Amino acid sequence: MTVTMISFELQSKLDESADTLSKALLTMGGVNNELGPYIRMSAPARWSSMSLADWPTNEVLFTSWITLFGVLPIDLHRFKFEETNEQGFKETSSSLMNRAWHHSRLITELDEGCLVTDTVQYQSKLGPVGRLFLPVYKAIFKHRHRRLISRYGQLCAVK
Repeated sequence: MTVTMISFELQSKLDESADTLSKALLTMGGVNNELGPYIRMSAPARWSSMSLADWPTNEVLFTSWITLFGVLPIDLHRFKFEETNEQGFKETSSSLMNRAWHHSRLITELDEGCLVTDTVQYQSKLGPVGRLFLPVYKAIFKHRHRRLISRYGQLCAVK
């Protein structure tokens, strides 16, 4: 039986330069700021303050507890990046719930502001039941983008 990857994409056009945004967002602190206050991802001290652009690629770096409100574990994520740079990353991780978790973020400079694009594909270990997580994952990323818009301002609605 072939299990297909489930995917979605979100974009926000923000009133900030790509360079400023990259420095703020491409760290575990930036990730947790976007996820907060509902979800938190743990990281060893070595990785907590390092820019994701400087993380090595093509190897599992560490496991991260994903917690609800910082206390209730909801998944264990194994971080692995295919590509990292100052404009974003391509993550190819796995977790207790997902055989594959592919998340790419691209921060693109525009004439005015920048465009943040998050593309997510996942393959659940729960087979077709994993499709039930799609609204949850979309809600999490919509929350992340709302937090970005609240902090940096939105130039116009994208999708």
